[in-house]
Amino acid sequence: MHQFSLIAVLMIVAAAQGQDSEANKADLKKLQGTWIIKSSTSKALKEEGGRVTFENDKMSIAPPKGTKGGGEEGTFKIDATKKPKTLTFTPKDAKNAANAPRMIYEFAGETLRIVVAPPTKNPTEFSDKGQTLWTLKRESK
Repeated sequence: MHQFSLIAVLMIVAAAQGQDSEANKADLKKLQGTWIIKSSTSKALKEEGGRVTFENDKMSIAPPKGTKGGGEEGTFKIDATKKPKTLTFTPKDAKNAANAPRMIYEFAGETLRIVVAPPTKNPTEFSDKGQTLWTLKRESK
């Protein structure tokens, strides 16, 4: 009886891991490409018109055209099984790694919403309370 229970538990864990990776694969596929920031609740920066590009596991954030200051490049990982879904950005420049924002994301049709929170805060809701909420649209080709 114990052997059957162990096998059943292992099968459930394996199935759950398979679903996790399938959820991540589906969202990774949806993220690929360039997204335009249509609205941002940031009070410090003008971010509307900025671009966020996902290519494989690479992520780049470019400021709006004509804006001074550079963007940021790095790698990212998602966890589509968490509620809300998380996006972990690791900047290419190691000195910025400690200040990397914490992010959550969600899709609503062809709209992507990302919450960008300070490195010390885990965002839990899609609001601008102490964090920035971006609404993005896929760049048309």
